[in-house]
Amino acid sequence: MTARHLYTFFHRLIKVSFILPGENARVYLQLPYCFNNTNYQGSGIILTFLSSRRRDSMFDIFINTHFCGAHHLRDYPGTCEVPHGHNWKVRVTVRATELDKLGMGIDFTVLKKYVKEVIDLLDHRDLNEMEAFSKINPSSEHIAQFISSNLEKILENDRYQLYSVRVMETDNQGVTYYTNGC
Repeated sequence: MTARHLYTFFHRLIKVSFILPGENARVYLQLPYCFNNTNYQGSGIILTFLSSRRRDSMFDIFINTHFCGAHHLRDYPGTCEVPHGHNWKVRVTVRATELDKLGMGIDFTVLKKYVKEVIDLLDHRDLNEMEAFSKINPSSEHIAQFISSNLEKILENDRYQLYSVRVMETDNQGVTYYTNGC
């Protein structure tokens, strides 16, 4: 990949122009902190992605929970179009960049409380009958998005934010949804 290709790629990605440097020059770009301190080197250019919020460490704090529910996937060409149920397993992860005075990123009790409130909306329900899934299929992807959108504002402050929601239909298959802030 040439410097010109990199320029075009990043110009489209972050909508910012910069002057192409000479051979073996270094370019620093401010991007969201999930790109923290990542380097790309190629064709005489080194790109260093710097965090807009400098953090030396992070903690991913998670809880596992579950819910039982029924659903069917409208217009699915197979057996999933027929109503059926799952014992969904859910993992909610919060990313903390600082610890509180007690040495915690987020108290597990607090995290469990907020997650339980959202999971209770789904538990022992026909998901297709819920308003949230009236126009979209209650696929694992959409369920993970639903859980995330209901937790995102609650689980965000200056020390931590919701990082991901994993939803598993079985022990062998599932999805992980990463929030916009990652």
